[in-house]
Order: sequence, then C-alpha cells, then structure tokens
Amino acid sequence: PLPAGARSWVGSPCSGHAGRVTGLSFSPDGKTLASAGSDGTIRVWDLSTGERTLQISLPGDSVDLYDIEFSPDGAMLASAQQMVEVGWFSISGMAADVRLWDSRTGDLLSVLQDGDGRPVHSGRLSFSRDGEVLATLSQTHAGRAVQLWDPKTKAKRLEIERREPGMDLMFSAFALAPGGKSLVTTSSNEMVRWDLETKQPLWKVMS
Repeated sequence: PLPAGARSWVGSPCSGHAGRVTGLSFSPDGKTLASAGSDGTIRVWDLSTGERTLQISLPGDSVDLYDIEFSPDGAMLASAQQMVEVGWFSISGMAADVRLWDSRTGDLLSVLQDGDGRPVHSGRLSFSRDGEVLATLSQTHAGRAVQLWDPKTKAKRLEIERREPGMDLMFSAFALAPGGKSLVTTSSNEMVRWDLETKQPLWKVMS
C-alpha cells in the first residue's frame, strides 16, 4: 500500500530503515542511492530494483546520523553522526565524528580527527566536484567552523571559523563553489562569500 498522502510510486520503493531517514546521496552514475537513518544504519540501494545492496550498522545504544555523501568517483561514503552510550540510569557517554567508508564493501577507512586528536563533530558534509576536498560544518570550542579536508591523507587543509560572539553569527549552512576557490556560508542574519586562499570575505549580504 502507498504511504498516507502518496498518489503513486515512482520507480521501485526502498524500504527498511526503522526510523527517520536523515540523509540521502546519489552515486555519481545515478544507479545507487545511499541513505542514513536515525536507526544508526547506512544503507545503499540499487535504484533499478529497490533492493538493498549494502548495510553499515554503527555501534552505540543510540546513533543519530546527520548526513551522508558519496565521493565524486563513487568509491567512498562520508557520514556524520553522534553516538550515545546509555547506562543503567543515565547517559554514560556521547561522541560525534565523521567517518569515511568504502562504498562497495562497507569497510571503515578512517575517522577524521582534529589537530588535538579529537574526532570531528560535524552536522553537514560536502565533497568538491573533483573529490580532492571534503568540507565539514563542524562544532569547535569557539562555535562553528567550516573545515576543508583531504579525503586521501585525512589532513585538514583549512578552517574558517566564526569568532564573533553571539549565536546569530554562527554558521548554519555552507556551499563550496564549483572551482573550489571560494565558499559561501550562511548564519541567521548574513550570507558571506569567502576567498579560500586568503580566508577573507569577498562580499557579505545582511538579512
């Protein structure tokens, strides 16, 4: 049966997540779809049949997956998540990180770590078109920062951090320019385009 409010199926339905679907990403060839769910799983689907071809289950009593992204060559998946360990009477531990996976086997390739060895706490991910950069919108000591990573070496190339006080100026979203030389960030009251070589604003639009 169709879900409530739906008029018809488009293609083959992909069903299986035991909870909300929190992220989706097409493979570069458009033949498969990766989905992230509040059930703590990443699933890869064959869009011609609706069949699941891969499932990755993250450890933890409660896992919130925030985002999922295919790399431009389709060989890698990047995921952002928070994991909660629940004790007898309270939460015993909480961790958040960004993980890189082999999209064909589901093997864990690496966990991104900041300069002090801490896992990166991110809610949004984006690969550059050439696959040479993975951008994350990450939580830092000062608020939020857009961090650019080399997916091959796992090294952080650059960070743009909002240091002005006030929640209104914290980054809420970002977009990498196609050429990879500039970046646009948004907050609740402004949109800024940044030069990635100088880390300086090129222009700013106030809301």
